[in-house]
Amino acid sequence: MSLEILLSTLLFIVIGLPCLYLSIEYFFGIGTFGKRTIVSGERKECVILIPAHNEESIIGETLGALMSEISEHDRVVVVADNCTDNTAEICRSFAVEVLERTSDTNKGKGFALDFGMQYIADSPPATVVIFDADCQFQAGSFKELVMVSQSEQSAVQSLYLMKAPDDAPLKVRLAEFAWRVKNQVRPGGMRRFGLGCQLQGSGMAFPWELLSKVSLASGSIVEDLELGLKLSEQGDLVRYEPTAIVESYFPCSDEALETQRTRWEHGHLASIFDLVPRFLRAFATGKFKASLMMLDAMIPPTVLWIFISTLCFLSSLMMFLVDFMPAVFVVLSVPYFALVLSLMLVWWFRGRDCISLKDIGGILIFVMGKFSLYKKISATKDKKWIKTERD
Repeated sequence: MSLEILLSTLLFIVIGLPCLYLSIEYFFGIGTFGKRTIVSGERKECVILIPAHNEESIIGETLGALMSEISEHDRVVVVADNCTDNTAEICRSFAVEVLERTSDTNKGKGFALDFGMQYIADSPPATVVIFDADCQFQAGSFKELVMVSQSEQSAVQSLYLMKAPDDAPLKVRLAEFAWRVKNQVRPGGMRRFGLGCQLQGSGMAFPWELLSKVSLASGSIVEDLELGLKLSEQGDLVRYEPTAIVESYFPCSDEALETQRTRWEHGHLASIFDLVPRFLRAFATGKFKASLMMLDAMIPPTVLWIFISTLCFLSSLMMFLVDFMPAVFVVLSVPYFALVLSLMLVWWFRGRDCISLKDIGGILIFVMGKFSLYKKISATKDKKWIKTERD
């Protein structure tokens, strides 16, 4: 086998295949708005499990909105994890069940959730809903989420959107668009092909019998992603329900936004190398849906992946122009242009309200500024549960 064929094959697998996979998700996910599922029958009891770490500024608003969505048969359990503020006291004023947990070693959202699961195991509900302390359900979405989970007897992920506050700067609006791509468009595309979706951290409903068999005790920054992949490996794909909507807001301050982005992208990038052998194992054993879930999770964050694929494409173009290994350009050009076209369509149909054409110059500056973020990520090994400061 010649060096040109070997390099072309390798680059297609590493760059071209993920580009094609992403473009398919984008093309088929653009029009996925979701039709409300009509589920008859009586809704069974559920527990809403809320892990909270120093959330005194927002937890009262969250609980106040949640109380109008739940029924008298439901329980709200807040795990005040390593809190040094008034989170627990505020929660008790809403007459919800509050657990206070302190640990110097086992820190993280996963350990908080595991603590809550052990508490409710004495009187297990039909359904457990995991909900973040800074989120709110749209009216009727909580009932929709739980009813679908109970009727399908499966894990269900709601559409979890994060919004930019009014008059937010460009980088916050870009974050909102990237979040829509990740949490709305891509799961919508996967749903069209009968695949599951990645768990997104909040607005997640699980049958007790399913969740109780999976260990949640983890210090991983991306414990939600890890949980969803565990379920897919055992054949329990997570259903995406776009008509059940959970909302939250990005912080506007530079420091808070930087902390949030660093935590998310650090966790995602750190998990990629661990996923490669799991992807190969799932594919080799015929678990093709699980392997596609792994492939989806292995693709780096959107901005980073666009930069990597563009760099590879431009390099192959230069090689092609000097008539050196033209096959490399051929195998990369189609996947790359498919990715660019599909992303432009996503912006046209789903992103023009938050990013306009006049923002293009600012986008380039934003992309270049990402290098400092990735430099910071490469230098840190932090896995702690870091609270994002709210404005």
